[in-house]
Amino acid sequence: MLPPGRDNDYSDELDEAWELFAEDGKEALDLVEDALLALESNPTVQDQIILLFRGLHKFKGNARMMGLSALEHLFHQAEDLAALVRDEGVRLTGEMIELLLEVVDRSREMLGDILARRCEFGAEQLEDLVRRLGEMLETYARPQPQPVATVTVDLRSDPLYMRIFLEMLRDEMERLPPLLGTIAAGHRTQETEECIQKVRAIADTLSYAAGRLGYTELSYALHNLVEVVESLPDDGRYAGLDEAVQAILKELAKIEEAAHRLGVDVHIDLPLSRDCSAVVVYSTASS
Repeated sequence: MLPPGRDNDYSDELDEAWELFAEDGKEALDLVEDALLALESNPTVQDQIILLFRGLHKFKGNARMMGLSALEHLFHQAEDLAALVRDEGVRLTGEMIELLLEVVDRSREMLGDILARRCEFGAEQLEDLVRRLGEMLETYARPQPQPVATVTVDLRSDPLYMRIFLEMLRDEMERLPPLLGTIAAGHRTQETEECIQKVRAIADTLSYAAGRLGYTELSYALHNLVEVVESLPDDGRYAGLDEAVQAILKELAKIEEAAHRLGVDVHIDLPLSRDCSAVVVYSTASS
C-alpha cells in the first residue's frame, strides 16, 4: 500500500529526490551532532564551529528544496544562532549546545514520518524549539559595537594593511583555478568532493578577512561560490560557476582600485577571468 498522498504514477524522479533528501539529511544531522559533541569539551575550536554551521546550512537548504517550510524555519533559526558564534564572537555556551542537540534529535524523530508521507506534517511539534531558539537569538544577538566600525575604516585606509590583505587574497585565489576546473570537469567523485572542501576552506578564510574590512559584497560572493559548487547539478554547473566567479572578480577589481588610490599595487591576475571552459583547460594543463 502506498503512503498517503501518493498514487501509482508517482514519478521515479521524485522518489529519487526524497531518497537523496533522506541520505543528505542524515549526513547533515550527523555532522551537526558530531560538531556539537566535540564543542562540548572545547567550545572555541573554530573548525568545529564551521562544521556546525555547514551542517545546519545544508539541512536548511535541503528542507527548502523539498518544501518543508517548518523544518526550514527551524534550521534557519539554528543557523542564525551558529552564525553569532562563527561571525560575531559570541561564545558558544552549554545552553546553546543543549538546545541545538534537541533540534537534531527532534528532526531525526520527524524525518522518518516525513519521508514515509512525502510531505511535512506535525509542524506544531517544532513550535517550542522555534520559540526557544528565537529567545536565545534575542539574548545573544547584539548590534555591532561602534569601535569595530572605526577599526574597519582605519584598516581600509592603511596602505600596509591593504597590501597584506591583497597579497593574502592573491595567494588564496591562485589556488582556485585547478580546484574549480576539477569540479566543473565531471560528475561528483571523491576527488571533486575534496576539491569542494578546499574551495570552502579558501572561501571561509577570505570571507572572514573581507568581513573584518567591511567588504561585505566580496564575502557574499565567496559564500555564493561555495553554494554553487555544493548544490548545482553537473549539467548546470558551468553557467552557475562562471557567474559566481565573475561576481568575485568584479569585487576584487573594486578592492584593487581602492588600494591603488593608496599607492598599493597588488594585482590578482588569474585565468578565472575567462569562462568555465577555460578554467577546465587551466586545470588540465597544470596537472
